[in-house]
Amino acid sequence: MAAKIRTWVVATAFVCLLALAGGWFLLISPKMAAEAETQAATADESARTITLTKQLGTLKEQFAKIDSYRTDLASLRAQVPPAVGIDSFLVDVQRIADATGVTVQSMTAGAPSVPAPAVAPVAGPAPAADGAAASPTPTPTPSAAAADPAAPAPTVNAAGSDVVAVPMSFTVVGTYAATSAFLDALQTGTTRLFLVGGFTATSQDDVAATSIRPATSRGDLEMVVDGFIYVLPTTDVPAAGGGAAATPTPAPMPASERNPFAPIG
Repeated sequence: MAAKIRTWVVATAFVCLLALAGGWFLLISPKMAAEAETQAATADESARTITLTKQLGTLKEQFAKIDSYRTDLASLRAQVPPAVGIDSFLVDVQRIADATGVTVQSMTAGAPSVPAPAVAPVAGPAPAADGAAASPTPTPTPSAAAADPAAPAPTVNAAGSDVVAVPMSFTVVGTYAATSAFLDALQTGTTRLFLVGGFTATSQDDVAATSIRPATSRGDLEMVVDGFIYVLPTTDVPAAGGGAAATPTPAPMPASERNPFAPIG
């Protein structure tokens, strides 16, 4: 009788252990895993909330300055407008020429083009099996459109998005001081952004005036200035937010007033 009772006790204990193990694996363990996942997700969401709160604060600060940003944008859009508008720019150039005392001999505009992006250097050809370098296949080079000064002002597709460069060239005659002032004002005294790509100054002799050219003295200059104005075609032109257009920072000019082209002696 005692042996039978002992057997029932052992069997009952074994069943209880099985029930406990089953309850752990089927009920408690999944609940604990789900609780851990919930806590991890809560921590992630808390960190994300903190980040978004900081970003929202930054956006609020920036939005408080939206009028200032619109004014700056309008100023930049005036310097790089959505249309070519060469006529108004040439009027500005002539105004500068009159103010600085130079005589404009010619003003020409080239064909608009999209500036090419910088190209990474290409590795050299791999040597051939016999040790000689293999010749790469030449790539055809696109030819640039020829500038036609007599052609009407070029137009740009307003649906584009790339910055378009319009080459410009000016030839002026005047004293050293006048031509230097013209070159400086050409970069800072117009509403359009003008980038000087290069210039050539040629010293002049004593020559009487003609019907197409002013009188010159020794040391006067004929200066040819080449550069670019830029266009940013777009159909979304923001309205000006008020305020005056920002003046570009002038490039440093030599402090000396001496004419290096004047004859010595």
